[in-house]
Amino acid sequence: MMSALECEVAKLEDFIGDVREILEEVDGHTIELKSRKDQLKEQMARLSILMWMRCKGSRNITVGELIEKNDALETMVLVLKEHIEKLKGELVIYKAALGNEVLVATPKLKVDVLKLKKFNEPRSAKDVDNFLWE
Repeated sequence: MMSALECEVAKLEDFIGDVREILEEVDGHTIELKSRKDQLKEQMARLSILMWMRCKGSRNITVGELIEKNDALETMVLVLKEHIEKLKGELVIYKAALGNEVLVATPKLKVDVLKLKKFNEPRSAKDVDNFLWE
């Protein structure tokens, strides 16, 4: 029976040896995974800094572009205001010219107005009627 127990102990020792090897291998993988995790954290930190810098740069570019567009629009507004003033001046000239043509083209009307005689005596309705229809 001793030999059977010795045989079982030997098997257990071999099994324990195998388990220790597996544990050492797992520990090695665990250390490797922790190292990779730390590397990933560093890479993520670098990436976030790069993305922040790109976003900041793109915001500066956008602000610069907006300033340029604003300046261009202000220039266009000034040019349009000058053009409007020029057109207003031309409109005044055209209105004056048109007004002169209307005055020249319109014939002067002559209206015959009867001069009243001095009121010396009363008049009849017939005289007033004749006066109105003459």
